[in-house]
Amino acid sequence: MPTKLPHEWTEIVEQAAELTGRYAHKATISSGDLLVVASAFLSGATWFLSFDQNSGARALANVLKLTVFPNLTARDQKLAAHLKA
Repeated sequence: MPTKLPHEWTEIVEQAAELTGRYAHKATISSGDLLVVASAFLSGATWFLSFDQNSGARALANVLKLTVFPNLTARDQKLAAHLKA
């Protein structure tokens, strides 16, 4: 997992585009959420804190091996499993 701070905006956008290419056909995740998850991933974060249970960002963060707080809901877990498949 890369660790580099601060990020160049282009790096974050490129990472978000890569995530889009890998997961967009499996779930609808907004570009804003993709940018947030991409930024967390690039920074080498180990935790992802989000209370938004309707965006898919929490499931995607889990797929990228970030620990999500609060714990994943059943919906998050189902979406994460679908993204991993």
